[in-house]
Amino acid sequence: MSTIPTVRRVVAGVCPSCDGTDFSAMSVPERGVTIAICAGCNLYINLRPTTATDAADAGVYDAGYHQQMGYDAEDARKIVTNGYRLQLLENLRAPGAFLDVGCSLGTFVEAARRRGWDAHGADISADAVEACRRRGLRATVGDMRHLDYPDNTFDVLNLRHVLEHDVQLWECLAELRRVLKPGGLLYLEVPCVDCIPVRRKHERYVKFWHDFHCYWFSKQSIRNILGQAGFTERPLPRFGRRGLANPRYLLWLAHRAVMQATERATYDVSVWEKTA
Repeated sequence: MSTIPTVRRVVAGVCPSCDGTDFSAMSVPERGVTIAICAGCNLYINLRPTTATDAADAGVYDAGYHQQMGYDAEDARKIVTNGYRLQLLENLRAPGAFLDVGCSLGTFVEAARRRGWDAHGADISADAVEACRRRGLRATVGDMRHLDYPDNTFDVLNLRHVLEHDVQLWECLAELRRVLKPGGLLYLEVPCVDCIPVRRKHERYVKFWHDFHCYWFSKQSIRNILGQAGFTERPLPRFGRRGLANPRYLLWLAHRAVMQATERATYDVSVWEKTA
C-alpha cells in the first residue's frame, strides 16, 4: 500500500487508483479548481484542493457552516431516510456498534440509535460534535485519519460523501480498517463521474465540482482503491426482507432503484467488508 500523498503521486505522473500515467486536464473556473483526469480508470483529482483539515483550521466548519449548507433542514425527514438506509443494511448485518464518520449534526447517528444500534459519531467540526452532544448523542472530534477509538471497535462504519474530502486516501482507509472489526462493513457513498448529468455537461455541471473535494470517483476507480486497501465488496440488497410492509420505505427504494438504473444519481453507493 502506498504511503505517498496521492496528489503528489499525480503531480509525479502516477494515478493512485490504477498507477496509470496518462492524464488529461479540466478546469472549472466558477469553482477555482483544476482537475487531472486519469485515462486508465477515470478518476478525477483536484490538483489544488482545500482539504478538510485546511478548511477546519480556517474556521470553515464553524457553527454556521452546517446551517448554511442546509444540514439542519428537514431534520426529521433525514432521520427517517437514514433509517431506511440502515434498514437495507440490516439485511447484511444485525444492529451492533456503529460509527458515522463525518456525522455533521447527527441525523444518521440518531437514526441508528432509534433502530437499536450502539451508535456513535465523529466529525472534524467541534461545533457539530457539540450539537450532537446537546441532543444526547455520543460523538467525538476527529477526521478519517484520526479516530479516537480502539482497534476493532465497530461492526459498521458509515461514510457518506466524506472520503472525497481528504487527500490522503490510504491513510484514511487504513484508519477506517483499524477501528472496524474483522468482517465489519463500510457503507460508502461518493460522488460518481459515471452519472449522466456529469457525462452530458462535464465541466459545465458546476455544482458537482465542489472546491472542497479532492477526488471525484468513477465506479472503477473507487473499486480499485477499496480493493487495494484491503476491503471486499459486498452486494447491497436492492430490496431485502425487512420493512416491506411500509409503503413509504417501498417508495424510497423504488426511487433509489430508478435513479441508479437510469444513471441519474450523482453518487455511487457500495458496501465493503474488512478482509484479513
